[in-house]
Amino acid sequence: MHTAQSSGWAVKYDESLVQKLYVARQEALPMETGGAIIGVTDLETKTIVIVDVLPTPTDSEASPSHFIRWQEDQAEVLKVVHKRTAGMVDYVGEWHSHPDGCPARPSELDENLLSTLHRQMSIEGLPALMVIAAKDAIGIFVR
Repeated sequence: MHTAQSSGWAVKYDESLVQKLYVARQEALPMETGGAIIGVTDLETKTIVIVDVLPTPTDSEASPSHFIRWQEDQAEVLKVVHKRTAGMVDYVGEWHSHPDGCPARPSELDENLLSTLHRQMSIEGLPALMVIAAKDAIGIFVR
């Protein structure tokens, strides 16, 4: 089990998630890729447990310098997740990859997305999570 700290939050995830991100990144190169993150948020302990990352929707837009996740099939997948977990597992944020030579840190566009996610999720009192998979590192960012 891995634990990362960001903005006073502990984010927990396992090695199989790391490997899944690296494989998805490698298969998409030289393009970026990404998708939604599902997990459990515990407001009392300020902990987010990442359960899984969803595959890239087929209608997404990717290039070597950006990734935009669209929505195809996402609502249906989240309905299944909610049903199977009695509503315990939910959307917690977004993941995407960076190409070789780019660090696992948010770009200016990533910062803008994280701010937008934060504004949307904070309405329900929830934090926003961004995970970035680079060549040799996974970056975890909570706002």
